[in-house]
Amino acid sequence: MKPVNFIKNDEKENFRKKSNINKSILFLLPVLLILGLIAIDYLNLKKEISHVSDEIFVREEEVMSLKMETEILEKMVLDLKNSQRFFTNLDKNAQKFDKIISLLDISSKLESNNIFLTSVSLEVTFTLIGNSLEKESVDNWIEILNENGGNFYIGELNFSNGFYTFILNEGGEVND
Repeated sequence: MKPVNFIKNDEKENFRKKSNINKSILFLLPVLLILGLIAIDYLNLKKEISHVSDEIFVREEEVMSLKMETEILEKMVLDLKNSQRFFTNLDKNAQKFDKIISLLDISSKLESNNIFLTSVSLEVTFTLIGNSLEKESVDNWIEILNENGGNFYIGELNFSNGFYTFILNEGGEVND
């Protein structure tokens, strides 16, 4: 019988194991490389997502700011339109007031009716407050106003301190 050389078999076995390990390492290296690249891409993607979400948040803040500015501008435009309406009405009422004053001068010269205006309101309803010694002179003056294109009536007529105090409104019928 021949003696068995155990060392050689062990060396062959070790060589095979080493070669299997080397093959495994060679196989695992690309896999690990691919996994590393995937991990790096994942981290970059996570950073990019974070950056994009920050940009979205900033854009949302800008949009909200623009909406608030738009609302403020819309309110300013509405206020401007209301102001324009107010001044247009004020101008129309001022023209009416000038016409009434000229008619008052005409009627005072014609009849010397002693009507004195004490207050004028240039709001939506046109109101004159005046004094007269006689109710008939107020009625005559209203007739003259209405003959010259007005549409006025006495809103209130009171007698105090020797004078008839009246409020003249535009539009409607003459009250008795």
